[in-house]
Amino acid sequence: MSNLITNYNLVYKGSELGEIKDLIDELKNKQYTFTIIPEEIIYMNNGIKYYYIEAESKDSKVLINSYGSEAEELFKQVHERSFFGN
Repeated sequence: MSNLITNYNLVYKGSELGEIKDLIDELKNKQYTFTIIPEEIIYMNNGIKYYYIEAESKDSKVLINSYGSEAEELFKQVHERSFFGN
């Protein structure tokens, strides 16, 4: 695997939450394997919700960090679509 790492930071900006679903679909379509999927949303010391996932393909690794409502949506998309064990 190369050292190509892409880090997506999803920060609340009033964006369409459907963009998160589209991002997850794109990763799946490009044959990424989800390697880290925490089972719970994390609450940071300041009370803001935080969630992340990690996905790998044969050529790259993707880290997706999300905060606030985006953290909730990322969690929902990943868990509803049963990516565990992938």
